Amino acid sequence: QTYKDYEVILVDDGSTDSSSLICASYCENYPNFKYIYSENSGVTNARKLGLELSQGEYILFLDSDDMLLPSCLESMIVHMKIGIDAVVSETKYSALFTAEEYIYKILNGFVPAGINGKLYRRALFDERTLLLPREINIGEDLIMNVKLALNTSGNISCINSALYYYRYNENSVIHKRKYSWSYESRFIEALNVALGDKKEKYINALMHSYFITIERLAINRIDLDWNNKYIKELLLWAETQKLSLKQKILLNVRKAKIAKYILAILRRLSIVK
Repeated sequence: QTYKDYEVILVDDGSTDSSSLICASYCENYPNFKYIYSENSGVTNARKLGLELSQGEYILFLDSDDMLLPSCLESMIVHMKIGIDAVVSETKYSALFTAEEYIYKILNGFVPAGINGKLYRRALFDERTLLLPREINIGEDLIMNVKLALNTSGNISCINSALYYYRYNENSVIHKRKYSWSYESRFIEALNVALGDKKEKYINALMHSYFITIERLAINRIDLDWNNKYIKELLLWAETQKLSLKQKILLNVRKAKIAKYILAILRRLSIVK
């Protein structure tokens, strides 16, 4: 990195290959590297261990199969001014957002929900930030980002810069994902827990995020449990809203396979966006 005052915490989450030897060699050659091994306990706990061992004022996470542009830290720290609590790269535009604006955008897919390419003030992290059931291993980044934003007293700076290299790995959890209502319902529960007593403040953004989930399940021909309390909450909320054609289809065509094909036909006819 072109920015020199940084530390690297290597967290080995129960690897069974030669990762430990590789990490040890880096620590021998670079005094700013630290290594910690733990029994395999999942990505969220690995991040928690790294955070606890770190000493820096700012935190940036890097997944093991990805890379940073050499100027990444320097470019991001430039934006970490007084009143800024986080810097988010890889966005479509450069802008300052309040925590409320940021949560709305992250719940609705307008800014990247992942943990990567983001620099956070250490002060944003508390005992709840990385507290998640281990089985929440896809989308956990979104929940963590919501928690961090709720702890923000300043603004979040989004920058239109590509500073993080995401490398495609066909064996990663996300690319081996099998969609299920069982998982999505647990994820929705965890998201609601994260919002806590702030839920009503973000109810519109939350409901729109439910629609994203329902559409994703429909595309994968997965039926919902329409008696689920959160789906019932969505149906009740929808009664007072002006819905798009797509949203009406998702709520009224309750067989996922049929909803998928109706949406596909209308999209081909350029009726649904």
